[in-house]
Amino acid sequence: MHVTPSRHRPADANGLSDEQVADRLQKFGPNKIEQKERSAIIQFLLFMWNPLSWIMEIAAVVSIALSNGEGQPPDWQDFIGILFLLIINSVIGFVEKRRAGNAVKALMKSLAPECQAKRNGKWVTIDASQLVPGDIVSIKLGNIIPADARIISTPGGSIAVDQAALTGESLPVKKKVSDEVFSSTICKQGEAEAIIVGTGINTFFGRAAKIVGEAGDEAGHLQKILAKIGNFCICGIVIFIVAEILVMYAGFHYSYRRGINNILVLLIGGIPIAMPTVLSVTLALGAKELSDRKAIVTRITAIEELAAVTILCSDKTGTLTLNKLTIDIPTIVRYSTVSAEDIIRYAAYACAPQNHDAIDACVLSSFSEVNFIRDGIEVLSFIPFDPVNKRTEITYRQLSNSIIHRVTKGMSDTVLNLCTKDKTDEQVRKLKSDVERHAQRGFRSLAVALDDDGGSGYKLIGLLPIMDPPRKDTSETIKRAQELGVQVKMITGDQLAIAIETGRRLGMGTTMFVYNLLREDNLLSEYKTIDDVIVHADGFAGVYPEHKYEIVQRLQNLGHFVAMTGDGVNDAPALSKSNVGIAVSDACDAARAASAIVLTEPGLSVIIDAILGSRQIFQHRVQASQTPNKWNLFEIFTYAIVYGLYMSVSTLVFFAVIVKTDFFQRTFGLETFQQNDDGYNNPILHTIIYLQVSTVSQALIFITRSRGFFFSDRPAVILVCAFLITQICVTLIAVYADWDWTNIRGCGWTWAGIVWIWNIIWFFPFDLLKFGLQALFAKSTTVVNPFQWRRRRSIFPSPSFKVRPSTTTSGAETTILKRLSIVGATYYEPYTDMPSD
Repeated sequence: MHVTPSRHRPADANGLSDEQVADRLQKFGPNKIEQKERSAIIQFLLFMWNPLSWIMEIAAVVSIALSNGEGQPPDWQDFIGILFLLIINSVIGFVEKRRAGNAVKALMKSLAPECQAKRNGKWVTIDASQLVPGDIVSIKLGNIIPADARIISTPGGSIAVDQAALTGESLPVKKKVSDEVFSSTICKQGEAEAIIVGTGINTFFGRAAKIVGEAGDEAGHLQKILAKIGNFCICGIVIFIVAEILVMYAGFHYSYRRGINNILVLLIGGIPIAMPTVLSVTLALGAKELSDRKAIVTRITAIEELAAVTILCSDKTGTLTLNKLTIDIPTIVRYSTVSAEDIIRYAAYACAPQNHDAIDACVLSSFSEVNFIRDGIEVLSFIPFDPVNKRTEITYRQLSNSIIHRVTKGMSDTVLNLCTKDKTDEQVRKLKSDVERHAQRGFRSLAVALDDDGGSGYKLIGLLPIMDPPRKDTSETIKRAQELGVQVKMITGDQLAIAIETGRRLGMGTTMFVYNLLREDNLLSEYKTIDDVIVHADGFAGVYPEHKYEIVQRLQNLGHFVAMTGDGVNDAPALSKSNVGIAVSDACDAARAASAIVLTEPGLSVIIDAILGSRQIFQHRVQASQTPNKWNLFEIFTYAIVYGLYMSVSTLVFFAVIVKTDFFQRTFGLETFQQNDDGYNNPILHTIIYLQVSTVSQALIFITRSRGFFFSDRPAVILVCAFLITQICVTLIAVYADWDWTNIRGCGWTWAGIVWIWNIIWFFPFDLLKFGLQALFAKSTTVVNPFQWRRRRSIFPSPSFKVRPSTTTSGAETTILKRLSIVGATYYEPYTDMPSD
């Protein structure tokens, strides 16, 4: 809690003087959230200051400054291409970075612009940013609380404050003298005077905005992965450049320009210059697909992180539930012969005709035709709800028999005190027991009493249980999430009893805690640490913004990928901190700005569809995985090195057969390269090797995209078309090109046919190589990783992970080829680290 000198100091009845205000403004600062705006140009240029960009910049300098020698001009083509990719990569990073600032700006919109404060003994209207601790402010119906304050007086004994912006609670909270009210909350009922105890960044709301800004400064998971890949490539480049300089210049005495050209090839070809751009385009296409699933992606790198999510922290109100109070008809308690339907009808009579509060709206929602509820009666008088009486009352004449009736509804104790007919000690005990039982289940109780002859006294007829019911599809959606390896946790600002009842109805568990009460010294015996509680809990109640942030942070520190849903200002810090922040369909601007994904339909099912879609996108359009997808860089580098070595061997063997034997020349009557004056630098030989390398390297996509044999999964039409178009162009260039500036010459159709046949022969063993690596990693997983896996299972509730269904069929129905493909699919983990029991 933030503490200021005035928190427990009695307020001066005349308010602060101008001198005191000036002194405290100097000491505490203005009541606003300061934003340190960094120059957009500087921020953009910083994205060109990282290891990968350094190598690109070095390559650009080499191409333009060091490549001009021996009568040849600088390499302008490479310079322009490198510069273009460098700018594109920086633009993408810059746009992503600016989102954090947008989130804080959206939060600022929730602050009150002006307020009534007592200064020098007079009430004056001032800008809310000029408030200081110790100021006395006036709070009236509809006012936004301008800063954290403590109530010092209220004519009605209490006020009702809507704290949805902070806690997500669906009903206003009563505040009496000495209670605190928080910045950005709204007064819904009553009037009060309060003393300011916290301003600016020292308010609950200010800390939320600060957290959002800090969370936005963190690098995303995909950026970290790309940095690791880039560093790996940079290390390789440095080693090969040093080796090439020693071999070319010291060993073979290459000319300056020829050596520089080779170094430039290593710089450009050895680093993934276009990787960020290509990945961004791919993810942008994926974002389009997710938009068809009612999920708008505002940060495209979130697609990769969504595929890896292991825990989904969901806000209760509006996501798991309808965010609409309703009467739970099966649990209505009757204290007379009046039916449950008539009890609701009598309660509807006692609702205000206009300006319905949350309770009245709940009662009236039980009827399809609200305008006809009072047909058949004549209203004689109506007493609206007020904080003192805590009830409403209607007196009406029944038109069918002219009998006058009275009905009252409200707080159980208040209504019970009015009842005089058929009132017994047993009924009093039962009412209190029923109210307590409802409270334990998270229900709010509304008592209804009837005076059926207009003066003989009230008789208690029923107790209406009110709750925010779960969505119809939420329970099934939670089961789907668990089958996908995603644990769903409820994070709510509501009371513990409400959270437990919601969890029970949804089948997600009832192991709930009040997060603010968790301490290392008061944990239950089965939990050793707070982290242990957070992992095992099904949800948390009474949660404030910083608590949500801390829950997400602790789960991330335990190695989980966390998605967080929310709709209000209170969710913005956790949305920014989580790996994937998800704003639900009716979210406020602050929540949308802090989120990576915005839903256009309500409910949890849209999120699960988005997770499935992201896994399919992340797996390069193969069937979506049933477990979270995570990067395993060791496997990725291993596959890349092995595939690269295999392709290099195919090229070296092909080259050796051409220049060291006369097989092709003797078989097809082609020109020999053995006695050629140009030696191995023959332009036609350059073209042949160019065609061989181009076709085999681009065909590798069909190997890596499939879990089994490359032909077991039909590729997308656009992928096949792209491959065919590029290969036709490459082949035509190899056959007909005669470009002196590239030192290549057309090789003819015969050599082109030989190259294609050679690559096809070498292409088929790729699958066997892939299966061998898959089996190798699967074996190492079963030997080493069970220790890690047991640990994950020990801290993860068992329903969260399901054994992957077997894909095998009976031996009589499965061919040997199909079995091999199935085995390959079972062990396929080249891009992921997916637990598979």
